[in-house]
Amino acid sequence: DIVTSTYVPDSNLLAYFHQITGKASGSLTFGELAAYTGKITVPQGTTNLVGVGYATGATEFDLTGFTKFYIPDSEFENHTNVTKVTTSRMNAFSCLLPLGKTRSYKSSSAFS
Repeated sequence: DIVTSTYVPDSNLLAYFHQITGKASGSLTFGELAAYTGKITVPQGTTNLVGVGYATGATEFDLTGFTKFYIPDSEFENHTNVTKVTTSRMNAFSCLLPLGKTRSYKSSSAFS
């Protein structure tokens, strides 16, 4: 199946996924997005992280471009390779870690 705005509603995030995978708009598959193993740097102005959960191979997330304060737990439940999450010091969010526990973080040492 093709990754579309139905699955990644934020146009900035969807365009970024196409950019990092080198796939033209309308041709990125879920398998290709899951196979991406680099860093995800959420673009400035992104207001919806729904769909980031499809990038299950990503090892690092920079969320400083994300302007909301809540991230649905389900977006990270399959991310077992994540080694680092960077977020704005002002952001507090709920995140499901690979350890399987839901917690709220605010300037935690687990995050920078």
